[in-house]
Amino acid sequence: MRIIELRHNQTRTNKMLNIVPVFIGVYYSFLYLLFYFLIIFSIK
Repeated sequence: MRIIELRHNQTRTNKMLNIVPVFIGVYYSFLYLLFYFLIIFSIK
């Protein structure tokens, strides 16, 4: 019983870890776009 419970927790943490890089990617792409627009407006 204990081993099954542990495996269930591992799969849950793996799902969480798979979600984390997606959030980081979205966050960085958003910052990049914001920076890009700031540069364009500063040139104009």
